[in-house]
Amino acid sequence: MKANRFFLLFLTLHSLLAFDFDTTKVAGLDSLAENPVLLNQPWRFHHGDSSIWATADFDHSDWDTMSTMIAREHPYFGEWRGIGWYRRVLEVDSSMFGQQVATFIVQSGASEIYLNGRFIKRFGRIYVDSLEHAYNPLNQPFTMRFDSTRYQVLAVRLANYSVIQNHANYMRHRNMTGFQMQFNELNA
Repeated sequence: MKANRFFLLFLTLHSLLAFDFDTTKVAGLDSLAENPVLLNQPWRFHHGDSSIWATADFDHSDWDTMSTMIAREHPYFGEWRGIGWYRRVLEVDSSMFGQQVATFIVQSGASEIYLNGRFIKRFGRIYVDSLEHAYNPLNQPFTMRFDSTRYQVLAVRLANYSVIQNHANYMRHRNMTGFQMQFNELNA
């Protein structure tokens, strides 16, 4: 009996710790202007493409954990297959429920951004035949409205086939692929 309790306690603590590792806290509106939320922690990542990966209830726990910016020194740079998905769980303060935030992104390639399975924004164009029309918005702001739930899922579909098609040239002139994102107060 004691062994069963210990095992259940271990599983509970392990799942809580694993969930916390994958969670980015989004503080209240009053602190967002002073402390923008940089989403530069490791995200869950998976090569390939499936629209189900945008949904909030998809289980990404077996995906790799990695940075959204892949430097050419990183082993994944050479393994990049042209398209992949990044997912991040956000723990949103209740004062942010229903609120819009300014969102900024810098990227290499083309992307589609989803919050809780809802399409939010597209930068560039991703085509089904291993092509993309790349576009870097260079921190051009766009808005995102949080739902009324504590835990929300941000998903980014990213394509950059140039890394594969022009690998030698890409290695000489660019030192990374991926994106960087942050939240800020809407009127900051």
